[in-house]
Amino acid sequence: MTTWEKQPKKKWKGLKDSLRKNLNKLKTVSGQESRHVNPYKYTTIMSFVTPFLVNREQQSNLSSGESDEDVAVPDPVFGSPFVAQEVGGFFCLHPAS
Repeated sequence: MTTWEKQPKKKWKGLKDSLRKNLNKLKTVSGQESRHVNPYKYTTIMSFVTPFLVNREQQSNLSSGESDEDVAVPDPVFGSPFVAQEVGGFFCLHPAS
């Protein structure tokens, strides 16, 4: 792709990102004090895009049974698994039982 072909794509991405950012600023959580947010100047013109601006579901690299504090890590030297546990702000490795 040449430079002149990339410019419209970059401009469109900027417009979409600005619209998404403004729409996210307008959202409030239950009990949150309302605040004044200036509307994005192209909100009405770009209203056809809003159905497609769906936030993706967050994915985790941990399975549902694992937690951040208790992850088995295989030892590269001996091959036996160790469990990493946070103790006082530091991570310690203990043999898995």
